[in-house]
Amino acid sequence: MSLIYVKDLLTNSDCTFAAMKNGEVYKSSLKGILPVINKLKEDPAYFEGADVADEVIGKAAALLLIYGKVRSIYTPVISEHAMEILEKHHIYFEYDKKVPFILNRNKDGMCPMEKTVLNTDDPVTAYKLLSDKISKP
Repeated sequence: MSLIYVKDLLTNSDCTFAAMKNGEVYKSSLKGILPVINKLKEDPAYFEGADVADEVIGKAAALLLIYGKVRSIYTPVISEHAMEILEKHHIYFEYDKKVPFILNRNKDGMCPMEKTVLNTDDPVTAYKLLSDKISKP
């Protein structure tokens, strides 16, 4: 039921990300993986059992959400890489459109975050790689 709620929040409000756990809602308007990685750094257990809606799910976001132990995910756009890893970890997800990979902001190549985790399927390794990547200027 809460997946429907966060999907509705994503669709009908100005947030880019919404999560719900035990009736508590977390919303963010940050771009990319920032809503997920920032919350994981603040509270590593926050996403455990949560339902999440995110504008775009690439492999980076998928691995971070697996690391956080989410229950379910909705996204309008998902990459094939994300689908494979979510299926491998038995995470329920719904999506509107599947793409081969997530584009970078210039739309001329692969998203640097997805590229960063392309060669790993391990959520712990992905968290470390992505944390390092976003902490560099």
